[in-house]
Amino acid sequence: MQRLLLLRQSEKGVPLLTKAKSEERWRKNEGSPEIRIQNPSGAIILDNRYTPVDFGTGNLGVPLLGQTFHVFNHGGNTLNLGSLTLPAGYTLVEGLPPSLAPGTSDSFTVELNTSTAGYKAGEIRLETNDPDESDFTFSVEGYVSGASSKLVLGISERRINEGRILVGNVRRTTTSGSLTVNLSSGDSTEIQLPSSVVIPNGQDYVSFEITTLSDGLLDGNQMTGITATASGYHTATNFLEVLDDLLVPASITSQSVYYKGSTFASGGVQSALDTTKALARENGSTQALGFSNLINTTRGINGLVFDVNNLASNGLVVSDFVFQWSPQGGFDATIGANQPANWDLTTVSPTLIDVSALGGTMSRIRLEWGDNQIQNRWLRITLKGNVNTGLADDNVFYIGHLLGEVSGLQSGNATTQPFQRFSVTNIGDVSPIRSNLGTTASVSNLYDLNKNGTVQNLGDVSGVRAALGSQLTKRSDSWKRSSLQSIFQR
Repeated sequence: MQRLLLLRQSEKGVPLLTKAKSEERWRKNEGSPEIRIQNPSGAIILDNRYTPVDFGTGNLGVPLLGQTFHVFNHGGNTLNLGSLTLPAGYTLVEGLPPSLAPGTSDSFTVELNTSTAGYKAGEIRLETNDPDESDFTFSVEGYVSGASSKLVLGISERRINEGRILVGNVRRTTTSGSLTVNLSSGDSTEIQLPSSVVIPNGQDYVSFEITTLSDGLLDGNQMTGITATASGYHTATNFLEVLDDLLVPASITSQSVYYKGSTFASGGVQSALDTTKALARENGSTQALGFSNLINTTRGINGLVFDVNNLASNGLVVSDFVFQWSPQGGFDATIGANQPANWDLTTVSPTLIDVSALGGTMSRIRLEWGDNQIQNRWLRITLKGNVNTGLADDNVFYIGHLLGEVSGLQSGNATTQPFQRFSVTNIGDVSPIRSNLGTTASVSNLYDLNKNGTVQNLGDVSGVRAALGSQLTKRSDSWKRSSLQSIFQR
């Protein structure tokens, strides 16, 4: 009888005992805050939920859309919201206000961080003043897969002037399916490129145009990055230096022989420059290499200096030059192997390439070689016209060396030989040095072969005696640039 009475007193299928407990809790919440959290689909998340909310699987480096959780206060008093703590691998995109009035709601958004690969799980914890759920927690999980494929971004030039068009390409490691690749420029005022390109199905690359912009500003050369991204692929980056068109081209204002290791060098580079000996400059016309282009020291050609206005870079390297030397002695200049275009390219690289500032826009390039590394032959030096030097064209120079040659006398004639030679002789070279013994010498003195500041028996006379009979062919034919172009294509 008692059981029937209880059933009759139930309402809508809810036993009276359960209804009584629910009413008791409602009465308690009339004066207390009460938190409720729902997931993005609207389902209620229970406090201390152990089954994780699934954030899904993302690809390395590709952002995922965050998940938004809604927080309600369905209690009868203000719900205070404290610190919101996330597990490692998750980022708070949008937070919560400090409190919610009764009957109101707000939301917070959490994002799975895809910057590193791996399984990411833990608890989201929210502190509140809800007497029953003061530390509301629920579990989350997600996975970031490491990109198994990569992109490679190629550019046809590393440095290019403003207002030019060059070709770039982006490659992938697979050919399956079409792939959209997003492109971005680190500075859109310097480089313009398409926002995206598509690698077609069955192909591993696609090409695109890169345009450098003329901004009309004297802002110097600009290094700009280009980035390629695609879902499931590692990001690719490359760099292009855009050269300022308003920069003034470089020009070589002077060139000199430098006697490295001489007594004069102790006073600095300037003190050891011989301005009486000229580096012959190739200018496209017929010219001879004569005595004014020949030095005679006991150390050979071991130093040269070039003063340059508006030099583009202080970091010059061997590849910014071409160094060649002729055969030694009285070589036959009519033989093809002895023509400047065929002179040896491999053994005359300098031991030092130094660039120093002279003030204003002037710089000095100093080249040094080991003592007697270059002797009794002609040296041909090309300063390339490139982005490092800033020269508009190649600049080519010649200097020669013949130990002990002080007279400039030549042997040979057009009847017996098609070329003339400088020759070191007893009368022409030894005698003049002996006549000047004891003389205090300047840096340009012909008779001070060892450049110690005094003409002496030891070092000067002994030096020329050791060189008696030495010869060097005097070049007197055309040194036109048009006949020498082939060396730059080798």
